[in-house]
Amino acid sequence: MEFEKRLEKIIISLYYDDKSNADNIIFFVKGYLLSKEGEDFIKDISAYLNISYKIDIQFNTWKEQIDHYAFLMNESWGKGFYKLLYEIKENAYKPLSDFEKKEKIEINTNQPEYKAKGKSQDSIILNDGHKLMVGDWIQLTDKIGDDYKKTKFFDASLKDPSWELFHPSEKDFNYIHFYYEMPDNQNIISFSRARYLLSNSIVQIKTITLEENKTIIYTDFFRIEANQAFENQEIVACNNEKFIETNFSNLDFLLEDIINHQQGFIPRSFDEMISYWCFTHLRYLKKEWHLFDRDINGKWYRNKNSQFFAK
Repeated sequence: MEFEKRLEKIIISLYYDDKSNADNIIFFVKGYLLSKEGEDFIKDISAYLNISYKIDIQFNTWKEQIDHYAFLMNESWGKGFYKLLYEIKENAYKPLSDFEKKEKIEINTNQPEYKAKGKSQDSIILNDGHKLMVGDWIQLTDKIGDDYKKTKFFDASLKDPSWELFHPSEKDFNYIHFYYEMPDNQNIISFSRARYLLSNSIVQIKTITLEENKTIIYTDFFRIEANQAFENQEIVACNNEKFIETNFSNLDFLLEDIINHQQGFIPRSFDEMISYWCFTHLRYLKKEWHLFDRDINGKWYRNKNSQFFAK
C-alpha cells in the first residue's frame, strides 16, 4: 500500500504543477517524499520501466529513463512522466521485492570456471599453417559495426539510446574470455566472454599452452582459444608495425572486484561488475566514435579528445 499512497500523492501534487521543467519535477519528487521513501519510489518506477519497456536502468540516469519513456509516448519529459504515473496506477502495478527485481532485471550469464594452465611453449602452428610466437601482437576483430551510432557517447541527443555494448550480448566474442591467474601461477579463473565493445583491441601474446587438446593463448587479461578464434575471425595477427597497444591498465580494478566477489565481499553479479567496468573504461579504448561523456550531474558534454578522434 505504501507505493500506491506515494504514487497518489505525487499525482495529486503534480496536477497543477508546471510540467515543462524536468529538473524541477525530479527535485520535487525527491524532496516531497522523505529521502528513503523517495529513493524507494524511484527504484520502483525504474523497475516498471525496465520490465515493461526494456528501458536500461543500469546506465541511464532516472531522468534519462523517463526521457526514453516520454520519447516512446511522443510526449515532453514532464507530460511523459505524468502519463507514466497514471499508467502505473491504472495497471495497478505492484512493486517487486528486491529479490524479484534481481531475478527479473539482472541477466547473469557468466559464471567463473576454474582451469589448470597447460605447459608453456614458445610458439604454435595453427590449423591454417599460421605461426604464432610469444611476444607477437594480435588484434580483436570489429564486431561493433554501426552499433556505436545508437549510443549517447556518439550522439548525446538520443532519447532512446542503446546500452547493448556494455551488457552481455550474442555479439560478444565466443573464444576470448577474461581471466584471472591464481597466486600459484598454475590455475586460472575464466569468468566472462570478452564484450564486443572491446573490438579492435590490440594485445600481446604472453603465454601459449595446450589445454584439453586446445591451443590457448594468454595475454595479460584474455584467455583465447587460438584455432577457434582465428578460424571464426575473432582475432587477426598484427603485421603492421605502426599500431598502438590498447590500454587495459585499469582492468586491475575489475580483477580486484572479481577476487572480492569470490570471497563474498561484493554482492553484485559478474555481469554487473564487467558491465560497469566496460562503461568506466571506455575512455581508455580511444574509440573514434567516442564524442561525448556524461558528468556526475548527468549532463552530457563534448569529449575533449573528440576533435582528435572524430573523422
